[in-house]
Amino acid sequence: MVPIRRNTMADLKRAKLATEIHNSKYKPLTVDKPGTHYAIVGTKNKNNVNHGGSASISIYNPKVKGTQYSSARIKVQNYPESIEVGWTDSSNGNWFLKFGQDETVIGFWPKNVFTALGEGANYVEWGGEVFSPLGVPSPPMGSGYSERLKENAKYDAYCSRQIKTINETDYVVNAVDTESFSDIVQYQVIDEGRVGADQHLVLFGGVGGFIGE
Repeated sequence: MVPIRRNTMADLKRAKLATEIHNSKYKPLTVDKPGTHYAIVGTKNKNNVNHGGSASISIYNPKVKGTQYSSARIKVQNYPESIEVGWTDSSNGNWFLKFGQDETVIGFWPKNVFTALGEGANYVEWGGEVFSPLGVPSPPMGSGYSERLKENAKYDAYCSRQIKTINETDYVVNAVDTESFSDIVQYQVIDEGRVGADQHLVLFGGVGGFIGE
């Protein structure tokens, strides 16, 4: 089981703020979470019930300082609840974190800690997220190689091969009907779609350096 910390009132306030970064279409609104920026691809059909999502994600070591962070992740959501991990799927309402080609189970979140997510997710998202305090230049995202993506996985951070969702009958299916979003020009995302026989490629990243909200 994944350890679950007992939340303080301050934690709950932060959690409420985090859930408000998406509007009714789940597009990030960084005015609600100052200093956070995104370059993501997400599912469009909010009527689908998803039991998980997966991807192979490239990992880099961008330079951050203080309370900054730069992450690559998968997000499953049924507003206002969400989980951000590397691989999740549900069984009997529990959400499991799995890792690697052998799908090693790292732990799980029990159904009873959720309300909406206990019935599945209606949104799955892949890509990058960064945070920097106001007035501090934002950190690189992904490889941080260039302000503009090279559209080449040799240079750009990527989610690839297994960009999939797990449907309500627990079948793993290719992610289709997706849309991309980045909130500032310092971070870019390109949804290449199907590349090859079994690869849906998403490229994301940027050099950062943005100062503002």
